[in-house]
Amino acid sequence: MIMNIVNLTKWEVNLILPNGKNILVPPSGEQLKVKQDLQVIGEVDGIPVNQTTYSSDGESGLPPKRENTVYLVSVVALQSLPSSRDDFFTVDKAVKDESGNIVGHRALSRPSIYGA
Repeated sequence: MIMNIVNLTKWEVNLILPNGKNILVPPSGEQLKVKQDLQVIGEVDGIPVNQTTYSSDGESGLPPKRENTVYLVSVVALQSLPSSRDDFFTVDKAVKDESGNIVGHRALSRPSIYGA
């Protein structure tokens, strides 16, 4: 089955398949908005320690679930999503060139625990 991959980041994503073929996924022009809430929970040697919570607008701020479609988002955005959405992924297994620049990814990833 061929999947439609929608890139909700602002960067082009190069997916490198096991057979060496590349799939370039351009930004869709839309981005998933994530809220960041910080709460100071302590300090270490005078340096504040924050507890950070990421959240999205729930289902209302997400594109609709579509058959044969997956969405690429940042790790932070992925962590903010409701657990009911299994069609969101982030990139994984970065491939770097000789200068250390990321030139592609060999896998997609989902966290084992989703935000509420």
